[in-house]
Amino acid sequence: PGLADKTIILSMGRLHDIKGCDLLLGAFLDVAERRDDLALVMAGPDEGSLPQIMSMLEGHPARDRVRLPGLVHGDQRLAMLADADIFAQCSRHETASMSVLEAAYAGKPLLLTDKCNYPEFVEAGTGVETPTTREGVREGLESLLERQGEFGAMGERARAVVNERFLHGTIMEGLVGIYEKLLAGERYPMIQSMIQSG
Repeated sequence: PGLADKTIILSMGRLHDIKGCDLLLGAFLDVAERRDDLALVMAGPDEGSLPQIMSMLEGHPARDRVRLPGLVHGDQRLAMLADADIFAQCSRHETASMSVLEAAYAGKPLLLTDKCNYPEFVEAGTGVETPTTREGVREGLESLLERQGEFGAMGERARAVVNERFLHGTIMEGLVGIYEKLLAGERYPMIQSMIQSG
């Protein structure tokens, strides 16, 4: 509510230091001082970062453009993905973020830190990868906002990466291939597959 005329940046994940909430919020607040057309939605349960977030927002002129809806499920989660213009994941460490895959499948341009471990999306030109710093995220966000006319194409490429690499059928085919190699006596087929795929 109240954000319909804004460019919405969405993150979905635990409000925890490892998720880089302070990096994303800090970068947003820096940019929002100069632009009133932006809004930030940080959806997820608090796991320790909420006091820092509230402190950062206190007295800031853009605080009313930041929403903290908590954990969201089902239709509300889908609605947020549908309404978002950019999906941001600013983690300090990440193994395999499901929210990045969901946002990519929803066709959203991505703002990722270099610790998110999704080189497939970076290589496909689905958005921007940034250093894991407030300044890096700010510069990445500014760069992405300058290319709003490309958001549709970025989102299409993001969805294509999910279709090609991350759908259950594709993953199962890869696992079946690995098991077949194991049954045939090959040692460490997963390592060989990783080497071959680059």
